[in-house]
Amino acid sequence: GVLLCRPGSELDRAARAAGLRVVGECFADRAYRPDGRLVPRGLPGALLDRAAAVAQAVDLAAHGEVTAVDGTRIRVEAASICVHGDGPEPVATGEAIRSALDDKGIKVEAFL
Repeated sequence: GVLLCRPGSELDRAARAAGLRVVGECFADRAYRPDGRLVPRGLPGALLDRAAAVAQAVDLAAHGEVTAVDGTRIRVEAASICVHGDGPEPVATGEAIRSALDDKGIKVEAFL
């Protein structure tokens, strides 16, 4: 099995120390704070619309970086990009992200 989690988190370190296979996960449809954590859901701007999620996913896949809410560019070491299922039209957002990645020539493959 594989554990998906935030890269560099306590869970990441503990799982690796226990010998588990870990894959870093980042988020297309959530805003990031300058410290690399997600903006809490209750705050304005925490959830990104489809266009912003597509742009962020491409940025993450192509550069391993994201622009935080204050404009800071931060490094995100992840091999998996998540789209939350409870957001507006998650399937359509995922399809738009996949299409944008394909258009940029970014290879998508399974990590299992």
